Parts: sequence; C-alpha cells; structure tokens
Amino acid sequence: MSESESLRAALQIFAHQLVNVTYDGTGALPGVERFLTQFEAILDGISLVTKSSFPAVIKKTMLQTQLRGEPAVWCWESKEFRDLPYEDFKNALKTKFGKEKDKDNGKVPKTVM
Repeated sequence: MSESESLRAALQIFAHQLVNVTYDGTGALPGVERFLTQFEAILDGISLVTKSSFPAVIKKTMLQTQLRGEPAVWCWESKEFRDLPYEDFKNALKTKFGKEKDKDNGKVPKTVM
C-alpha cells in the first residue's frame, strides 16, 4: 500500500469513528468526559496524519455536529452558548450535562446528609 493509500485509509477510519462518536446528554459527567476524550483523540489522530491542526472554531462546529438530543438543541438554539469559544463551550457542556440527573424529572438530586 502506498503512502497516499495508507493516509486515505487512515482518514476514512478516523472519519467513520468521528461520525459514530456522539453525545445525547445521558451518562452524566463520565459520559460527557468520555465523549470529549474520544472526540479530541480522533481529531488529534487526524491532525497527526495530515500534519495540520484544526482552528478552534472548526473544532467547535465539529463538536456541535456530534451532539444529539437535548445537548444538540441546547448548543444550536441558545445564543449564549452558541457564541462561546471552543474551550468555554466544552466546559459549559460539562457543566450543563455533567450532573447526575434524577431520571424522573431531569433535576439534579439533592444530597442527603
């Protein structure tokens, strides 16, 4: 396999992985952390193969397209969060969806002492 064929195959694999890494708001903090770790690992792999990096604005758009359900609605419809820089957006995503939610009403459960 030539170098260009190898690069093309690697990029196809990364593209397939990227499409399949999504986050729907479930799984609380471990879920969102795992999603972001996988997302960034795939982007890092693509950057390594192509010897180039993605500008933060492109990373953010790519991240937004991988969100499903409530997180997708939140990121596209809320101007406050839509306009955040990439790193701030990731932190807002963790803050908004990284809490253990009460399955009955979607609220954060109160701590019992």
